[in-house]
Amino acid sequence: MKEEIHARKPFYFWGKCRSIVEKFIPVSSSLYKFIYLNVLKFQSIGRNKRKSELSFQVHIADNCNLNCRGCSTFAPLCNNDSLTNISSFERDIEQIGKLTGGIVEELLLMGGEPLVHPDVVSFLEISRKYIKIGEITLLTNGILLLKQDEIFWKCCRDNKIKIGITPYPIKLDYERIIEIAKKYSIELEYFFVGDKTSFRKFPVNIKGNANVAKNFRKCLNSKCTTLREGKMYSCYLPSCIVFLNNYFGQDFKVSERDYIDIYTVNSKDEILDFTYKPTPFCRYCDIDAIEFGIKWGMSKKEIGEWI
Repeated sequence: MKEEIHARKPFYFWGKCRSIVEKFIPVSSSLYKFIYLNVLKFQSIGRNKRKSELSFQVHIADNCNLNCRGCSTFAPLCNNDSLTNISSFERDIEQIGKLTGGIVEELLLMGGEPLVHPDVVSFLEISRKYIKIGEITLLTNGILLLKQDEIFWKCCRDNKIKIGITPYPIKLDYERIIEIAKKYSIELEYFFVGDKTSFRKFPVNIKGNANVAKNFRKCLNSKCTTLREGKMYSCYLPSCIVFLNNYFGQDFKVSERDYIDIYTVNSKDEILDFTYKPTPFCRYCDIDAIEFGIKWGMSKKEIGEWI
């Protein structure tokens, strides 16, 4: 039954060839890493071609009901009440609506785990109120989906909200999820499809001495444009590095050149132009030290999971 949730169409070349590579080459091998890094060089040619519409994500909850080791958004390090303010969110989305004429490629509502937010339905309604044309997707681990009431499902249907599920090696009643989604005519899709028990470690460079241009060309995160509190980042990492800083007493610096203020620009083109250029924070990425074949498990909240 899980096959009835279709896989998200990969935008990047790596997404298209990953499943083939993993059939023949162990994920934890040096050959796999070599292929991955070289594919990044190739795909950067197409990835850096500027789009005409904005695609971005908003983390409506930074905390999560899973505690994954090495979580890329540092959810295990957050307080349980690390939730986005609904009024602030509406102001930001209204501004984006003005700048884009209500047209975007995609708005991705995620976390952490977005379904831990008690006002998740309001986020969905507000999103479609100002984003008239374009995909709006709620990205979840799926654990809380079957606990949602009819109001949630009707809201998704009426506002044309897609639901994306990130597969983890946890027990989920996919058949029931598919049944309810069909009942309300809601599209389901898998995100980040691959081996659900094997993940990658994308470490940060504590020295901050990496080559900025090189990192930007090779980085898969460089098109994870993220909106947080009126600031648009070309990558989610600087938008949430504060959680790692606070928990471990680190000092990864985010400067004014690492984001663009959506209230000081005159058009979406200024935002798009900004997101297609490297920022100073790129010096903290350690792409060449990426590790594959990391077994999924619970975080011990040790700094070595991220650095």
